[in-house]
Amino acid sequence: MGNLAQSYSAQGNYAKTAKLQIRIIEISTNVFGLEHTDTLLRMIQKYTKAEKLQVQVVTMSAKIHGSEHPLTLTYKNNLATIYDKLGKWTESETLYLEAINKKTKVLGSEHPQTLTSKGNLAVAYIDHGKLKSARKLLLDVVDTSSRILGSSHHITLLNMSNLAQTYFKDEKYLDAEKLQLHVMKKSIKVLGPEHYDTLACRTDLIMTYKKQKRWADVERLAKSGLDVQLRVHGPTHHQTLSIVTCLEEAYKKQGKWAEAKKITKERSSSVGKLWIRIKK
Repeated sequence: MGNLAQSYSAQGNYAKTAKLQIRIIEISTNVFGLEHTDTLLRMIQKYTKAEKLQVQVVTMSAKIHGSEHPLTLTYKNNLATIYDKLGKWTESETLYLEAINKKTKVLGSEHPQTLTSKGNLAVAYIDHGKLKSARKLLLDVVDTSSRILGSSHHITLLNMSNLAQTYFKDEKYLDAEKLQLHVMKKSIKVLGPEHYDTLACRTDLIMTYKKQKRWADVERLAKSGLDVQLRVHGPTHHQTLSIVTCLEEAYKKQGKWAEAKKITKERSSSVGKLWIRIKK
């Protein structure tokens, strides 16, 4: 598959190249894990190639549409994300801020594209441990998005979920839980129970319960969501494995040794088979 991606690239078919590279990374992540050498190398290769392409795209868009055209600014925002993935934080933050400032000037501070760029920078701040800066941005984005787009809009829910992460990382678990519960309920209603964001929020809430040592809640939420997680992501996805690990620990902490032993025994086999046994 990697050779096929290179073949597409050589032919100038960058759209197919990008799709294949992303698929390779997804498979590598699911099979080997996020921190496996093969996964990391493929991610670095992907972003290095993406950087070169995106720089060209930004340059061409600026030449054709102008440096302040929304399309050019979106491409700059994407390039900022690529820089961040490659560890070029100074260049990344500079581009993020430039995109935000120019989008605010051209489109207005309440435009969805402006809010999205602010949200992207906030996520980068979270990744770099700048929680106060992230929270300040996200509070503004969530407030504006709720007012302009509505409390159930995808942009609102996504940034609310990211805001919850700032509280989680600051060990303010009750604040995180309140937001995560709200987002999960809204996401199930608006996006559906099998949407990626819904599943991610459920996993985040399980982790929040775990940090509070609320093992009955961990068990309840993990068991109720594991079948959907398996159906959507499969048994080797990192979220699936995290949920199974939490469920096993919840059993142990509550003295449910038979249930915990059942999970431990089946860890090396299919998680799908494990869930069938758990439900019996």
